[in-house]
Amino acid sequence: MADILQEIKKEHDEAREVLHQIHTARTKELDYLKELYALLTGHHRAEEAVAFPKVASYDEKGKELIADLRKEHTEAEDKMLELIRTMQKGAPLDLEMLQEIEGDVLHHMTEEEEDLFKKARQAFSKKELEEALPPFEDEEEKAKEKAEKQVGL
Repeated sequence: MADILQEIKKEHDEAREVLHQIHTARTKELDYLKELYALLTGHHRAEEAVAFPKVASYDEKGKELIADLRKEHTEAEDKMLELIRTMQKGAPLDLEMLQEIEGDVLHHMTEEEEDLFKKARQAFSKKELEEALPPFEDEEEKAKEKAEKQVGL
């Protein structure tokens, strides 16, 4: 049976693919950026609602890790939204800002796949990881829909 960590990894891979599409697109960069924003915003809210509380309450290192990851979520979303808003006003893709976002997001996903996954396996039983998947998916869908509306998808 699938679990929440497998879903998080799958979604990280999807985000990596959308980042690649932004780089290779010639005319749809804004659409892909909006897609990335909605994907990651939904993903972030689901992590924050379902995975993060138990990891943060596990021990002091878990609490520090989650505080760092939450901060990175906010920073990435704010930067993506700023870039989207600028492009919606007619500005071209700011490659420097895109590279900064990409670096931040890739670093963050690696940190989660290494540090968060390790800590989550300590905080959750295997059964709890499996049981966390449906609420994760529900929360993610609601937040993604809200983010899509926010950026006009």
